[in-house]
Amino acid sequence: MSTPLEGKETQNSPSQTIKVDISADNKTCRVTWKIENFMNLDAERHYSEIFIVGGCKWQLMIYPKGNNVNYLSVYLKVPDADSLPDGWSRFADVCFCVINQTNGKDTISKEAPFIFGGQARGCSWPSFIPIHDLSPQTGFMFNNTIILEVLVSMLDAIHYSTDNTKTKTMSKSEMEHGLKPQDTGTELDDNTTKMEALKNKIEAYEQELAMKDEEAKYKEMVIARKDGEIAKLDGENKELRAALRLLEVMVEDMQVVTTRLRGRSYPSNLTPKERSLTSIGCSEDPIERIGKKSQDP
Repeated sequence: MSTPLEGKETQNSPSQTIKVDISADNKTCRVTWKIENFMNLDAERHYSEIFIVGGCKWQLMIYPKGNNVNYLSVYLKVPDADSLPDGWSRFADVCFCVINQTNGKDTISKEAPFIFGGQARGCSWPSFIPIHDLSPQTGFMFNNTIILEVLVSMLDAIHYSTDNTKTKTMSKSEMEHGLKPQDTGTELDDNTTKMEALKNKIEAYEQELAMKDEEAKYKEMVIARKDGEIAKLDGENKELRAALRLLEVMVEDMQVVTTRLRGRSYPSNLTPKERSLTSIGCSEDPIERIGKKSQDP
């Protein structure tokens, strides 16, 4: 049985190194798990050393080839769950990271609050990162080594005694110093109240996440609507430009026709012919004839 780690670095096998950094109040720890020869791991599951934070034991576990998926599957377990009294529970915020060893900005991280207790002996992200992304080309693997970093922040821990009428609750002082819980004589109802408080915290987290999701959907809808309006205006502008160009072409054609008409010369056979007097059967000018008639006696 491996010895639990508290703020120490050790190497429990040729293929892994784990480092645990614990905060001053013993409620938060950062675990760095360096897994060497990753592509050569044959076991279905791979475990880290056990470490302690907030007076509680924890252990990391991965499925190098994925747990029935083509993704790296990562887990945070309670290794001594079978030996804990009935009704034990823990409330912790957990953040998993797969470090990009080429560009830290590309590191993938996922975070969520979890309640541990009863059948819930761990938390997991079965589809954390595609297996094919764990390669030197992406930066997530270097010299056949990947690095996982896990941040565990303890928010509360409750233990029941073997006597079901009493509870053992991890006090703040005990969590800070990693001490074993003492029998406080707290009644079952008090513990139920704490469980209700934990459930309320979870519901608050879920509501906050739902609100953020709705806000994101609303923003996407607004952006889509604006994109649609812009596309519509752009289409109308294109139609107006096409109509304007058509009018310009018509004006140009009319100008050409006008220019041609102004410069056109009529053929001689279309000009009026001068008509002679004899051509209309008259021997003299009709006006002169009228004048002569007025002079006759």
